[in-house]
Amino acid sequence: MTVERVISIGFILFGAFFFVLSLTLESRPNVVINPGTWPAFLTAMIVILGAVLLIRTFKKPKETVSDDEQVVEELLEEEEIVYPRNFFYLIGLFVIYIALLNYLGFIITTVFILIGLTMLFGMQSWWHRIITSIVSTACFVIIFPILLQTPFPRGVGIFRTISLFFY
Repeated sequence: MTVERVISIGFILFGAFFFVLSLTLESRPNVVINPGTWPAFLTAMIVILGAVLLIRTFKKPKETVSDDEQVVEELLEEEEIVYPRNFFYLIGLFVIYIALLNYLGFIITTVFILIGLTMLFGMQSWWHRIITSIVSTACFVIIFPILLQTPFPRGVGIFRTISLFFY
């Protein structure tokens, strides 16, 4: 229980420190989302959630702590991992994604990596995999490069030309 209190106080201090720093970032006139808006929002959420965790540690009865410790011990005793190779496949997919991102651009690379991720996580239908990856990539492109004007890698050659059609 004291570990949870120390961690929650650490989250509150960490979030408050970086919240103050995010308020010192430059602000642009006539812009809704400034460079400090997202860091301020995220650090405010860290402070709020740290406070919620701190309050819960004081309200938590002592009997549930022993139950939690018993659950943790049972989880640590389990030796069988259902899909032990999936973690390495996931890391491999992200390495491939990072390696290809600057050459193929965001749109093409993200579509193919999301198809791989949906395969890895067990989506059965090919049509669902393809539709999910295209819709997700379209949402990312609408939100970040178009609405928030965040630059994404465009790729080289023909891939750059393809990305210029979208953003």
